[in-house]
Amino acid sequence: LTGNKTPFTLIAIGMAFMLGLFCTNCRKIEPERQIMVKTGTAQEISYTSCKISATLLDVGVSGVDEHGFCWSLSPDPEDAIGCTNLGRAEKGKEFEEVLVDLQPGTSYYVWAYASGDEMVRGKPVSFETAATQVPSVETGVVASISYNTAQCGGIITSDGGSQVTAKGVCWSTSPQPDLDDPHTSDGTGTGEYSSEINGLEPNTTYYVRAYATNSMGPNFGNERTFKTEVEPTPPELTTKSVDNVTWNSATGGGNITSDGGSPVTAKGVCWSTSPFPDLSDPHTSDGPGTGVFNSALTDLLPETNYYARAYATNEVDTKYGDQVEFTTLPGPVKPQLTTYPIVNFTWNSATGGGNITSDGGSPVTARGVCWSTSQAPDLSDPHTSDGPGTGAFISDLTDLQPETMYYARAYATNEVDTEYGNEVTFTTGVQPGVAEVITYDAQEITWTTALSGGNVTYDGGSEVTERGLCWGINPNPTKADFSAASEAGTGEFWVSMSDLLPGTQYHIRAYAINSIDIAYGDDVVFSTQPVVEPDVITGALALVKINSATVNGSSISSEGGAPIISKGLCWGTNPNPTLADSWLEYGTGPGSFSMEATGLTHNTEYYIRAYASNNAGTGYGEPIPFRTLFQCGAQLLDVRDGQTYFTVSIGEQCWMAENLNAGVFVMASDPLTDDGTVQKYCYEDSDANCYEYGAQYTWDEMMQYTMVESAQGVCPSGWHIPSDFEWKTMERSLGMTVLESDGTLWRGTVEGGMLKSGGTTFWNPPNEGATNSTLFSALPAGMVWTDGSSSGMGDFAVFWTSTPILDTQAWYRYLHTDEARIYRVDGYRPNSTSVRCVKD
Repeated sequence: LTGNKTPFTLIAIGMAFMLGLFCTNCRKIEPERQIMVKTGTAQEISYTSCKISATLLDVGVSGVDEHGFCWSLSPDPEDAIGCTNLGRAEKGKEFEEVLVDLQPGTSYYVWAYASGDEMVRGKPVSFETAATQVPSVETGVVASISYNTAQCGGIITSDGGSQVTAKGVCWSTSPQPDLDDPHTSDGTGTGEYSSEINGLEPNTTYYVRAYATNSMGPNFGNERTFKTEVEPTPPELTTKSVDNVTWNSATGGGNITSDGGSPVTAKGVCWSTSPFPDLSDPHTSDGPGTGVFNSALTDLLPETNYYARAYATNEVDTKYGDQVEFTTLPGPVKPQLTTYPIVNFTWNSATGGGNITSDGGSPVTARGVCWSTSQAPDLSDPHTSDGPGTGAFISDLTDLQPETMYYARAYATNEVDTEYGNEVTFTTGVQPGVAEVITYDAQEITWTTALSGGNVTYDGGSEVTERGLCWGINPNPTKADFSAASEAGTGEFWVSMSDLLPGTQYHIRAYAINSIDIAYGDDVVFSTQPVVEPDVITGALALVKINSATVNGSSISSEGGAPIISKGLCWGTNPNPTLADSWLEYGTGPGSFSMEATGLTHNTEYYIRAYASNNAGTGYGEPIPFRTLFQCGAQLLDVRDGQTYFTVSIGEQCWMAENLNAGVFVMASDPLTDDGTVQKYCYEDSDANCYEYGAQYTWDEMMQYTMVESAQGVCPSGWHIPSDFEWKTMERSLGMTVLESDGTLWRGTVEGGMLKSGGTTFWNPPNEGATNSTLFSALPAGMVWTDGSSSGMGDFAVFWTSTPILDTQAWYRYLHTDEARIYRVDGYRPNSTSVRCVKD
């Protein structure tokens, strides 16, 4: 032992060490548990409240039955003026509470407590509530200003810690109005309020402030000014002269040129037989508003002198216009009229009428002609009713007896009486017989329709009111069978027959009806056309997809005389598909239709046409040939030589996944020529190499001697030689970018490996970076040079693009076993390389 330990200390340490040796099995003595509570901090202190927190550190042996807070005006717990009780609690509990009903501007002490077997208090925490202030108030905008009233108000944003006991607005013609000036009382409390200001002087400037009062006194908002309107006066107006004067009515009116500054609520015209009429006399009520107005003066006395004045009323008073005079016309008498001679008389009818030359000063409410076999006919006899009004009118006299003499008079009625015109006589004719009619032969005969008619050569002495045609499958049809009417009268007429049965014999007869009876023409026979198959028009091929095709606007040019019971499309690989092939029904009936044929095989030649069936058979439209789209990823069949190629989708393009091997084999020592036949070289003149690695083509042969980019060239139908841009599009989809700013060098780092077939079966080691993740499966087919030699198989792959550079050069892509990148190279067009095609 070293240091400054005292001997006593050394002895104690030694004894403790010995006790440790001999008391290894002694029981550890735990300290006795106690209730412990810690008072937290005072937060969110306002005028009358405060939030206090605390932590219960331990609950002792028996636990805590009660816990909470107490507070006082001094640090002494005995002076507590309030406590809360939150009940039982567990160890470690954090708790808080908001103390309320405190006094503003007062210092308080608060402590947490916990009680079980004993009462424990935390240390007291002191805080001071906010002192009370006057309220905060803002003055609102002054609105709805009139000559003696306005509307204002305010918003109390804070009560200052004491309840707002009064609020409103005060105003004065001097600045800074206060409660000694006129003011409103708009209740208590905070928030927004509105006040009505009354008793103002017209055309005067006022100052206004909102106010709010609490225990600290009143406070005022910002000051606003406003000016009252000019005090209104009675309206200004003139009276219009009275016109359209009759014996009991007239038209007056006025013009209100000013409302006096207050809206006109009523206007009109008042009249009297005494001067200066007012609203105690008869008057009109023509609504509110200013300007010109017209008034109808009614219930006047005939031949009487009247005085009239326009009037207008606003809130100030009623004002009258200048006085005008007018005299009503004399009262009405009976109408004056003459009777027209009777014309157009038949055996049971005639045409009469009259002319009312004067209504007698009162509207004619009824007029007409009355007749009888006795003289002086009146309204107790048969008569017509030809409406109100004056002037000439025509009357139809009906239900007369044949060969009879009649007396007739026109009449007219107004409010005074009924007056009759001069008397006229006429005699009806002889009673007629039936009409005479001829039936015409049927024309324009179809399966279900035909046209026929007739000629009414004589009306029988009575007007023909109806004529037409009747038909049926039995002889001598009548109107009880099928019939159709034409216009009334005599002469020729034509009627269309419809809904006939195809291939059926019909009987037809013309008819004519007059007042006596119905007359029929001769029975004529015809037959409708027999039913045949429908005539169908195939619509336009609108949209072809991988496994579907849409045909729009197919139609039925003729139903063949029978209802269409089925229509639709049929298709197949034979040039004339029928319902024995694939088909799809659209529905029944005539009309055009559009349909989509589904379930087709991709890249397949099909024929499709519309069909329609009736009970006579099925008719077909002209077939339309088409080929479904190629489905990328499937094998491509080159119909020129029967070879197949795998395909692959890269980005949004579809590429052949094998090198092209189309054309006639030519020895490398011989030139490829523009003879209309596709020609090819094989590496080392080995046909086996062509089938393993694909053929080699000069650029011109590949393009089939055109300079147009993306030409079909030697590719199968629907495919073409990819351009330099299309290669770039594919390479961009793999992540490649242009490394040189001038764009002359186009290369990446790993994209070539994504295109090369993997392993070393075809490629010589190391086949750097080859993953073939695109399934493009590039093979190292090498090249055939212009001298006929071959080289590079196993080491590199070269693919032409359709983009020329110079007369002798074009771009191509170069892949090498030692590189994982793609090179863009300007190649010599007479050399021969591999070709990959891309889908149109």
